[in-house]
Amino acid sequence: MKAAELKNQAAQAKRTSTALVQLSKQLALGDADRKVLQRAAAILASAGSMVKSEAASTKLKEVAQEKAIAVATIEVKKLCATWPSETVLDKSAIICASLFGEDSLRKYLLEKEGRGLDWYLNATFDMAIQDIVSSAAYHAVKNGEPVVSVMESARQRLDKIRAKPNVQDLAKQWQTKLPAALSQPGESITLQTR
Repeated sequence: MKAAELKNQAAQAKRTSTALVQLSKQLALGDADRKVLQRAAAILASAGSMVKSEAASTKLKEVAQEKAIAVATIEVKKLCATWPSETVLDKSAIICASLFGEDSLRKYLLEKEGRGLDWYLNATFDMAIQDIVSSAAYHAVKNGEPVVSVMESARQRLDKIRAKPNVQDLAKQWQTKLPAALSQPGESITLQTR
């Protein structure tokens, strides 16, 4: 459970405990019933204190994890910057390795002609890199693995994806259609690199 949820539970327990104490004083109750309400209030107050301590501990862990992910993200970005990204095949492989996948490239290629193809490829590539960076950093921190190890596995997976005939064919299809973007008035093609 997250720290914010635990903090809300602790506050709710404290409010309920306070309400029970007030009710035990305000209602016309016998001594036995009043003691039952006061005992329930004490149990809730105690439970609320324990949950509040747990919330504080959980918050410290969450902050530490966020900091570790931020540090891992910087390291992952540096390692991603060394990946080949100049060719259409490079970009296609990275996109296929991300959450966008091969289908997004195929679909867009079928739907669009000329205009915007270079922009789409570059924009999707940039988003794919962001996806890979955040996923790898989170994975490394969550599983306690070194970033270098996670990125080496990712690089091996990327090399396998790049070697797949369907990805190479897709990159060729993109490469064939991309020069058509040059013939459109006012369009130019630049395959951006990081």
